[in-house]
Amino acid sequence: MFHEKFARLFRASWINGHEGKWPLVFAGKTFVAPLGVSTFPLDWETAVSILGHDASVKQTYELLVSGSHRPTLFVDIGANYGTHSLLFLVSGIDTLTFEPNAACHPAFLRMCSQNAVTSSWQPVALGSVNGEVTLTYPETETWLGSSTPELLASFGERRDLVRVQVEQRRLDDFLEKMRGHRVLVKIDTEGNEADVLEGAVQVMKEIRPAIIFESWKAGGRPTLHAVLGRFAYEIRRLPWDGSRVGEPLSLEQFEASDDSNFVACAQDRQ
Repeated sequence: MFHEKFARLFRASWINGHEGKWPLVFAGKTFVAPLGVSTFPLDWETAVSILGHDASVKQTYELLVSGSHRPTLFVDIGANYGTHSLLFLVSGIDTLTFEPNAACHPAFLRMCSQNAVTSSWQPVALGSVNGEVTLTYPETETWLGSSTPELLASFGERRDLVRVQVEQRRLDDFLEKMRGHRVLVKIDTEGNEADVLEGAVQVMKEIRPAIIFESWKAGGRPTLHAVLGRFAYEIRRLPWDGSRVGEPLSLEQFEASDDSNFVACAQDRQ
């Protein structure tokens, strides 16, 4: 049974087939998620996930956007439908939005149009080298798209897998776009996070961005910890307000943590 508020919006929005809007509030800013007739299942899942999914990440975004460590550029790696980018765009912060799956772009464009914002959409995968990779994902679960053998093995014999060849670039190729900014990076690439960092050597050395990243407990955490340590980064729990209060996680604590999202921050930056 629909929530009463949603039922009212549902009826009002779809009169004569017009696209509806689901209102949301983030860091004091009101914005909307579109609800279309033909795209409703995806639109509804997207609308409720914008603030309802990965709560500690969204809390961190709100703390940073509202505080003294407010970024001036958000780099969204593995953007999927771009809902993380949208939160920064409606807050007046520019984004670089990386997503190689072309099937995700129309939904992001609709959200941007409804909220009168414009993002720099980059239709490429990011990794340690330039070239081409095969992106594999279940047809109705684009957020699981990956090129990593470990995740691909977990798909087993699924028959709904889509495989597409996509361009891969290094984040260092976009260094010029980041210069002069306080940069916040988000990496959610289904197990490919370390490889993305290996292609960001100059960004890590020169820009020193804060990095929010996903890491599952069985997903190669020692490698991630080593790569970040090589750049003099420390790993902390979320939510995070941009300060360095409290102790960073040791390798043992990082490996044992049941959390799936963390922040890495440069030891020489406040």
